[in-house]
Amino acid sequence: MPETAPATDAAKNSTDSAQNHGTNFLAWLKGGVISHRIIINDAKARVHTVDSTAFLVSPDIFKRYALEHPAIEHEAKERNLEAWQVVQRSFEKLKKHRKTPAGLNIWTCLVKGPRKSKQLRGYLLIEPTDVFSEVPYDNPVISLADLADKEPSE
Repeated sequence: MPETAPATDAAKNSTDSAQNHGTNFLAWLKGGVISHRIIINDAKARVHTVDSTAFLVSPDIFKRYALEHPAIEHEAKERNLEAWQVVQRSFEKLKKHRKTPAGLNIWTCLVKGPRKSKQLRGYLLIEPTDVFSEVPYDNPVISLADLADKEPSE
């Protein structure tokens, strides 16, 4: 057996596992939303409907997945990452999310509550059906932050 075979296999397995983590994450997310194990549009929810699609609160939703899938921890340690970061990067490689007008992956949403407002950061999916079987109405208390406010002044 050539000595380079294990390295080649390791590189291939690393790529395969990266794609699998992202794909498995989306399958877990959709299954969780459909079964109501993962709540949406609630004060503590990590998935909301915004702009007619799914908004995934990051890094919280990836941390939950990593907690429920402890085997990822070993791979994360080999790569000097946290387990949730492995999952998040794998998800990003699927290119299932929208980029901001500035080309960033992470969007900011404003949450208007009865007593205070806060911000959430996360991913907006291109296709809501990647998470929802039917697209629910947008969460009325969450909206995309006005990106014009974020641009540097001249």
